[in-house]
Amino acid sequence: MSYNFIISGPITDFIQALSGCGNHRLEQLNLGSNQLSGVLPHSLGYFTHLRELHLTNNSFSGPIPSSIQHLSRLETLDLSYNLMNGTIPAFIGQLIELSTLDLFSNSWKGTMNETHFLNLKKLTWFALSSTRKSLALNVTHDWTPPFSLQNVLIKDCQLGPAFPAWLKTQKNLLEITLVNSSISAKIPNWLWNLSSLPLKLDLSHNQLRGDLPKSLSFEWVDLSYNNLTGSLPLWPSVSYLSLRKNLLSGPLPVNIFQRKKKLVTLDLAGNFLNGSIPSLTIGPTGLWFVDLSNNLLSGNIPRHWMSMQNLEAIDLSQNNLLGNIPTSLCSLPTLNWLQLSYNNLSGDLFSTLQNCSSLYALDVGGNRFSGTLPKWIGKRLPSISELRLRGNMLSGPILEQLCFLAHLHVLDFAHNNFSGSIPTCLGNLAGLKSLAEYSTSPIRSLLLPVTYLEHMDLTAKGAQREYYSQIFLMNSIDLSRNNLTGEIPEGTNKALITIYLKFVMESIDWKDTREYRNIA
Repeated sequence: MSYNFIISGPITDFIQALSGCGNHRLEQLNLGSNQLSGVLPHSLGYFTHLRELHLTNNSFSGPIPSSIQHLSRLETLDLSYNLMNGTIPAFIGQLIELSTLDLFSNSWKGTMNETHFLNLKKLTWFALSSTRKSLALNVTHDWTPPFSLQNVLIKDCQLGPAFPAWLKTQKNLLEITLVNSSISAKIPNWLWNLSSLPLKLDLSHNQLRGDLPKSLSFEWVDLSYNNLTGSLPLWPSVSYLSLRKNLLSGPLPVNIFQRKKKLVTLDLAGNFLNGSIPSLTIGPTGLWFVDLSNNLLSGNIPRHWMSMQNLEAIDLSQNNLLGNIPTSLCSLPTLNWLQLSYNNLSGDLFSTLQNCSSLYALDVGGNRFSGTLPKWIGKRLPSISELRLRGNMLSGPILEQLCFLAHLHVLDFAHNNFSGSIPTCLGNLAGLKSLAEYSTSPIRSLLLPVTYLEHMDLTAKGAQREYYSQIFLMNSIDLSRNNLTGEIPEGTNKALITIYLKFVMESIDWKDTREYRNIA
């Protein structure tokens, strides 16, 4: 049903109508991804032959009805992504045929314990999360579950502070996700060699301690936002690796890119890694995202990027990198997001960027780049949406060719040496006029991988903030602290934006800090 048309309205009326049609022998009921709402009715227990009940992605509220306990043949119970609340009833543990129990993303509260799993010997998929973060999974340290899971997904629930020892009994796991679960212990050694099968391991947003092992068998690893220490190991089997926001230190392994042939995503942001970025002459050809930002890396940006033809996003911001941007970066055919802000980079910025035709976001703020805006900027960067050149040594006029950038909606040229008048067309940029056009733009939806954490520092009303997924909602022009002269052009305020202009006038020693708002 959910794939043919959309059903809306209260669930009670629909279930009562269905139960009156001689459907008491119904075995599968899939109402997922509709617009159904309300409390699940007691009449669901009428369908005693049900084997699969899929109610995911609706607006159901209230508790799990007690009549569910009468569905003794039920193999799949999927209540995920709704607004359900209350405690999870212990009778769930009596559904002896249950193999899939998906209670993810609801507003559960209370405690689950061993009783909730008492007779679930066939359970292979278990997913649980509470948007209220008021649910605990509290079992004894020596508990041996009756089931053998393949997938366990637990998020925003209280599991810790100890690492759940019962996982050691699960020999067939393909995916382990324990996110934001208040675990503050060391990761036990047995976890790293739990299985030789391809596994996904996500233990992010906890307070895990200790060093990382020298080897592991997982392919997908997310240990971000923890307190892990030590040096960065080489894990050749890993294709997705996120160790963001930990306490890792030391240099990057010299052969990190040569050894990680399967690597697709590398996120090491927010650690204490130092030294230079290793050579990229021979690297993983499938790599599409690398984030080494907010570390202590120094030296030059590597010159050779051509082996990584699938790279779409690079973030090397907030380090101590020197030199200029290598021309090979702009030879990458799919590079969409380039973040190099807050380093010590220098040189003529635009001589490097003229071949970066696929970029839609560029942030080189807080460096020492020089040069003047080239006349080709409106043609060579056709997809650019967010252009942040703040805090450099750029000079010359602000050219009218900027107005040819149809998708541009964030323009930050503040704290440079630009001079002359403001182009009259700047306030009429197409990208500033319609938020709806931009939010559904194929550039935004197709170019960047969905797992990349887009972020950019933007200044609004004099305060600098870091924006993440809200970037596409921001429309702003900041030309403050330059040597601009003349008047603000008529029509500048016609776009639905706030334009913040602070002019440092060459001929006088005061600063005009007026803020201009559109109220049209």
